[in-house]
Amino acid sequence: MITIEKDATHNTPYLRFDGVNGVIEIKGRSLPEDCSFLFQPLLEWLDNYMQKPSEKTVVNFHFEYYNTRSSKYIWDILKKMETLYKEGHNVQVNWICESDDVDMLDAGEDYQAIFEVPFRIREIEN
Repeated sequence: MITIEKDATHNTPYLRFDGVNGVIEIKGRSLPEDCSFLFQPLLEWLDNYMQKPSEKTVVNFHFEYYNTRSSKYIWDILKKMETLYKEGHNVQVNWICESDDVDMLDAGEDYQAIFEVPFRIREIEN
């Protein structure tokens, strides 16, 4: 399984999808006008990964900010992780946010309430 890694830009987050180690990281700001160019290849990667996942899959979301268009893809990623978990695989989702970022904390709590997957919110000092 290949690893996808993309550096952050002003409008896109850092991305690392590591199929060997089962670690998925999305960090930074996600504000692209067209999110499909960024997220569609990752969703396709996840479909392939789910055919033969690592022993444990860890997903780390650490957003500074994301737009409404990006939230659809966050939803899609979480839905795939929920499916993987319900199929009996070891999955851990970590929503990392700064302790004073109420919006990101609220978003994490909303996702945590919706998806049936081990979901931990980690607040960090900025």
